[in-house]
Amino acid sequence: NRLLLERALPIPRDAIMHDWWLALVAAATGSIEFIDRPLIKYRQHQSNAVGATGFWHMLNPLGGWLGRWRKGNREFRSTFSQASALLIHAESAPEGWSKDVLEILKSYSSLLQMPIWKRMYEATGMGLRRGSLIFKFPYYIRLLTIRNGER
Repeated sequence: NRLLLERALPIPRDAIMHDWWLALVAAATGSIEFIDRPLIKYRQHQSNAVGATGFWHMLNPLGGWLGRWRKGNREFRSTFSQASALLIHAESAPEGWSKDVLEILKSYSSLLQMPIWKRMYEATGMGLRRGSLIFKFPYYIRLLTIRNGER
């Protein structure tokens, strides 16, 4: 809607994807609702820039696992740049942004500057990963092993 567009623009260079950026702004300043019917047709193909490959595909040791892990680290790191950009964006036009959201963005943006033990404490306190351990595990392994400034 118009209000979301006004709050989301301009989309910064550090936004990972425009639709993700819009979803973040909507969740932070309003709400996101689930519509239980298809609104568009979606197909995946070999040339997709992004797309679902499945959790077990990532773990396949014979299919370039290390390269995919490194790519995942780069993508993971970009979430911190995006959060920083979102924080700057929110602070430039604070109407509609709650203090709680701004604090979460500040905390998340600074996770990689923290000592490893504090990263875990802060991340678990923010409730970043919910659900089963199998989905939390890769996130926390990345959070523990990635170094600030690493490419």
